[in-house]
Amino acid sequence: MTRTTMTMAVCMAAATTTACFPITNTYQTARLLEPGQVETTVGVALTGGDDEAYNAETYTDEINTLYEYQVTAQVNVGVSEGVEVRGLVGYQSYKSIPLAAAVKISLIEDHLAFDLPVGVALGAGDPVGYLSVHPALIGTYRFSPYVEASGSVRTSAYLKFIQGSRKRLVTTGTFGLGLSTDLESWAIRPEIGGGVVGLGDDPFFSVGVGLAGRFGD
Repeated sequence: MTRTTMTMAVCMAAATTTACFPITNTYQTARLLEPGQVETTVGVALTGGDDEAYNAETYTDEINTLYEYQVTAQVNVGVSEGVEVRGLVGYQSYKSIPLAAAVKISLIEDHLAFDLPVGVALGAGDPVGYLSVHPALIGTYRFSPYVEASGSVRTSAYLKFIQGSRKRLVTTGTFGLGLSTDLESWAIRPEIGGGVVGLGDDPFFSVGVGLAGRFGD
């Protein structure tokens, strides 16, 4: 099995594709919704990185640069004080469809939250179907009603649940801004991110922008 084949095998979950570029950009903040509030977010991102593969004809390792685009739609719902849930659906240019459900819990009000998505990816290789969990810490600081900054650190565990199982780890990080005339109602969220597969192999980057709108009291 070549390194590329092994790398492709870790493409799973609410955050990956057959090119092994996770959905790093989720445009989340540590400021949770009030009970009954709903927030919808749509985003588009470009993700890329170098992938090392062994060429059996030349007997050498080759570096291939891969890029893909990702489109996501999310709905966050406040269910109680300090707790919200989220659903995510996406499409990735390697024809992977990620689906995820998440719970987010406030640790320090408006500044630090724990996020736990669990998801599957359809069309992410052969056989189709993967399961993964993506625990994260998200930090946010609001400078004014018009500007805030958020960062996250996430470790993702991927489990191939058809025809046996194989666990993999992906570590990712993001930094983004929230820009608006009223952050309590809507925001444009530019965000950059990146990560590594396994123990420092196969680094990748991402850049994206999301548009969020909030509804309810």
